[in-house]
Amino acid sequence: MQTYMVFILPGSNIIVIKPGEDLNNVYKYIYRYPQFEYGKVYFINGDASAGKLNYNFLIQTMQFIDPKGDTLALANESALNFISIGADTFFHNNKGYIEQVADYTFTKLLLKEKLQSSEEKIGAFGIPSSTQTIDTKNTLIADQNYKLRVNGNLILSKEKHYYFSDSDFNILPVNNKNLMKVFAKQKGKIENYIKSNNTDLNNENDLKNFFTYLKSVF
Repeated sequence: MQTYMVFILPGSNIIVIKPGEDLNNVYKYIYRYPQFEYGKVYFINGDASAGKLNYNFLIQTMQFIDPKGDTLALANESALNFISIGADTFFHNNKGYIEQVADYTFTKLLLKEKLQSSEEKIGAFGIPSSTQTIDTKNTLIADQNYKLRVNGNLILSKEKHYYFSDSDFNILPVNNKNLMKVFAKQKGKIENYIKSNNTDLNNENDLKNFFTYLKSVF
C-alpha cells in the first residue's frame, strides 16, 4: 500500500504531499474538523435533521455519515437554510458553503475556504514539473480510504475569501467598492478608519476590528 508524507511550506498555505509514511496526516487539511462532529441541518421549510457532519475543503461539500457508516454529501442544497456544527454556522448559496465568522447584527462576516489541487509530475532527471490535473483530485476523494494513486507530488493550496451580508442577506465580497455601496451613510468614516488603521481587507483580525468599529457608528 502506497502512503504519503505531508510537508507544509513555511509562511504559506501550500501543502505538499509526497510519498512517505502516514496518509492520515492529510485528513486535517481536507476537512474543517479533525473528525465528524454532531451538527444539525435546518431547511427553508422548517424541517431539521441531525447527524455527524464535516465540511470537505477539497470538494467544497458538506458531508455526513449515514447509518451504515458511509460518508455521503448533502443533497438538495438549494433547500438548506443553514447548518449548525457546535458553535459554528454555515450557509449555502450560489458561492457554495460559507462559514459565519461573526455576527454584528447589521451584517455578518463570512468566510469561504477551499483547497485547490495540482500534481507535480516527475520529469527528466527527476525534476518536478507542475501540471494541473483533475484525476488526482478525483482519486483522492474516490473513497473513504483515501487511496492516493499519483505519479508525483500532490500539491494542495488553501484559499480564503471573505464576504459580508447586506440588509437583505445578499452575500458580497469584502472590498472597498461593496463596503461604500452598502454602507453609503458611513462612507466617510469607513474611508478614514481603513486609511488610519491600514486595514487589510483580506485579514480576518483586521476585518473583525473594522466591523466592530462600524457597528459602533452604525
